[in-house]
Amino acid sequence: MPILSAPAKRRNGFTLIELMVVIAIIGVMAGAVALSLPDPRGTLVAEVERFAAKTQAVRDEAIMTARATQLETSTAGYRFAHRAKGGWVELPSKPLKTGAWQQGTAASAATIEFDPLGLPDDPEVITFSRDGAQVTLSVGADGELRIG
Repeated sequence: MPILSAPAKRRNGFTLIELMVVIAIIGVMAGAVALSLPDPRGTLVAEVERFAAKTQAVRDEAIMTARATQLETSTAGYRFAHRAKGGWVELPSKPLKTGAWQQGTAASAATIEFDPLGLPDDPEVITFSRDGAQVTLSVGADGELRIG
């Protein structure tokens, strides 16, 4: 009759080293993902492009309503207005409401008035900056916008 041997001890679970290796791998992967995420503010160029579109809309507003419009920028944000009752009144339309720059973005102070033909009172260059980067928005004498 065969001799029965004691059943071999079975180990359940993982060793401490195995767990530490898995945690280290997860940490490295999480770090790689965090570094590859884009800036939630978007790029400075994208912000200038959005503002240029709003500037174009203000210029178009002057042409369509045959009424002078104004754009003001400061380090904190921007404002759009139109001439009414002898003064400047903020534009009520939602896309052209007063706004602030994205966090960390600043712009040079400027005031541009578009006449009813859509021409600015003076050519202007607005400089935007964030984290050491700079982008300019030029408004030409003909009202054309250039990002550089």
